[in-house]
Amino acid sequence: MKIQSELFTGLEYEAEDCIHIVNMAQNYKYMNAGAGKELVDIICGSNNRIIFVYNKTPFMNDLYDKWCKHEL
Repeated sequence: MKIQSELFTGLEYEAEDCIHIVNMAQNYKYMNAGAGKELVDIICGSNNRIIFVYNKTPFMNDLYDKWCKHEL
């Protein structure tokens, strides 16, 4: 399903091709490591949550691996 970012980038993206992260510490570490180039949207979710939406890429997989190993 195609979605268009209304609040942030204006980009159109496929939801199933993206990662949705609500953990703000994780988002901070990702952005600090250069994930801004993969960011396609920021959305307001339920329960007063902000959700960062990133493209699924090998770079993001690497960041996730580092996050799980506490290397970020």
